[in-house]
Amino acid sequence: MDGQFSFRAADGSVRTLAYVRGVIESVNNGTSIVVQAADGSSWAWQLVSTTVVRDGTGKISESSLAAGEQVWVGGPVVSGVKDARLIFVRPPSG
Repeated sequence: MDGQFSFRAADGSVRTLAYVRGVIESVNNGTSIVVQAADGSSWAWQLVSTTVVRDGTGKISESSLAAGEQVWVGGPVVSGVKDARLIFVRPPSG
């Protein structure tokens, strides 16, 4: 569903990665999205210059993201903010 983990990088710094699988609650002016996981928790993600959005056909535009879509989102946590580096839009179930 969701989670985050920290690890020590080769340079000795501690890095944290986060991920969530759920439904987009909102898309905010193309700068962020909020995803609700199956457990009811909501995760806010910043859309950054390196964000990649994909679906089953390949890379798609960030502007195609919409509330109600099922997604998997992952990326680093930078100064307490989750940066969406990969958003995978899942096909509708059923």
